[in-house]
Amino acid sequence: MVFDKRSLGGQTTKMPFKDSVASLVKNRNFMLLFFGFMLYYGPLATLSSLLNFLFKPFQFTDVQIAILGATVIGSGLIGAIAVSYYISRSRHFAPVLKCLAVASVVLLSVGLVGLKFSFPFWSFGVLFSILGILLTPLYAVSYDLGC
Repeated sequence: MVFDKRSLGGQTTKMPFKDSVASLVKNRNFMLLFFGFMLYYGPLATLSSLLNFLFKPFQFTDVQIAILGATVIGSGLIGAIAVSYYISRSRHFAPVLKCLAVASVVLLSVGLVGLKFSFPFWSFGVLFSILGILLTPLYAVSYDLGC
């Protein structure tokens, strides 16, 4: 398998797959982006797909669980617009990515601890609203920064 490596002059040189993976592993910025993306994408994908299984044992109804899922989506749309506008004005991709990723991992941890101590439903609504605002824009920021 061979990947293209484009030069500034417009000429195309071929690079073997093994060499391209080795160059990515050596690239510090790519590794920071990769681990940052992994830190928030994994828990969010898990939480989204297993939301019903996580909250059912704690006596949440199907309607309450659906409201939490819709809250993440709705607040995520608002967050994506706001963060994209801020980044396009300030051009601070990396600091925004780092702050949002760390804050979202901390909030996901608080949410899982909250299940253990039976936080009320409204607190999960607030938590999921903030998670939507923090996590959804990270997809676009990560893709834009990675390309």
